[in-house]
Amino acid sequence: MAPGGAAMTRGGTAVRDAVVAIGVLVLAGCSPGTPGPDDPAVSASPGAGTSARHAGPLEELLLQRTGGGDISVAEDPAAAAVEQTRVVEERVAACMTAAGFEYTPQVPAVADVVVGTGPAQGSAEFVERYGYGIANPPPDTVDGISWSLEGSDWEYVSSLSAAAKEAYDDALWGPVTATEGDVVTREGGCRDTAWLGPTGTDAFAGLSEEASAFLAALGDDPAFAQVDTAWSGCMSEQGYLYADPDAAVQDFVDRSTALIDPETRVSDAEGTAALAEDELATAAADLACRAQTGYDEEHATIADELQQEWVDLHRTELDAWQQASEQ
Repeated sequence: MAPGGAAMTRGGTAVRDAVVAIGVLVLAGCSPGTPGPDDPAVSASPGAGTSARHAGPLEELLLQRTGGGDISVAEDPAAAAVEQTRVVEERVAACMTAAGFEYTPQVPAVADVVVGTGPAQGSAEFVERYGYGIANPPPDTVDGISWSLEGSDWEYVSSLSAAAKEAYDDALWGPVTATEGDVVTREGGCRDTAWLGPTGTDAFAGLSEEASAFLAALGDDPAFAQVDTAWSGCMSEQGYLYADPDAAVQDFVDRSTALIDPETRVSDAEGTAALAEDELATAAADLACRAQTGYDEEHATIADELQQEWVDLHRTELDAWQQASEQ
């Protein structure tokens, strides 16, 4: 949570978002109702949705750049999560030191990492129990990898003056780029650049930003229109009017956020219970329409083709980026 009790989110992090979405866990950023840079507790967990994300060619390259690939398929996911987090956190610490601030890497012990053993997110069993996992989020032990930490820099940050704390947040999370209600969006801080790798602040930052922008806009490519229309038509036959699956998920995120009291940051219990019922029904219809239209397979094929085109177009720069990171 940002200074003054405002919730904070981060824009400009398509690289990180792609990583999280396909199961690579990172130290979480902030969103309404979650801890933020001023909170003593920090946690990490996957995002919500209906199906496990498929990593395309560009996303695979970015995963490699962030320090280790998809930890969900590692022999020891907990140890892989710790190592990946250590790499990124050390980059954050070096960046913050260069900015003139103290920062202690936030790295969990392997024993504190919880590896979920329940139904996979997007599976029929998961959807039946939790829908999209928004109004009725699953416990940490269900799916994915998660942990909690006591922020060791809490006392240091609290000791800073208001002006120094704002400068600290600017350095760590980036300057404020948008404010909507009590939600503040920050972009471009040390935590963002840490995900670009050891050369994230040099000439290759521009290439990474271009890759981020491409991935952020990928879902809007006209190539998806036919598969989205097929899915949307299936959903409309069941009384649900959404243009694509992302729109359905976003609808429940927005409605869930609207139920949070801006002063107490506590959700309305009755409203949340009603929303959870609606979410279960919608997610079940979504899953059925995905299967009926072959949505996931077709969408992944199109995304792979578009990402490969981008990778081929930027092959020289990507190879140079990789070589620089290995030096």
